[in-house]
Formats: sequence, structure tokens, C-alpha cells
Amino acid sequence: PDGRFLGAISQTTLLKFLDPSTDPHGNPLPPPAAASDAADAPTVAVAA
Repeated sequence: PDGRFLGAISQTTLLKFLDPSTDPHGNPLPPPAAASDAADAPTVAVAA
């Protein structure tokens, strides 16, 4: 379960970096969302 969870996190993070204009659910985000993506990166890096 942990491996699959981390895999989902990685996949979501990659999608966010590939298309930063959408959230993990594919919904369009306003420009300020870029700060949220930047804040998520260190957390994912530590988890990985």
C-alpha cells in the first residue's frame, strides 16, 4: 500500500509539473496556485 501511495504522489507531482495550470484533479487553477505547487515540492521530495 505504501509503495502504491508514493507512486500516486509521484505521478500526481509529475502531472502538476507538466501542467502547472491544473490541480491534481485536472481542474484549472488561478495563477497564485504556483505558490502551492512550490510548497508541495519539498514535502514530496522528503517523502520520496
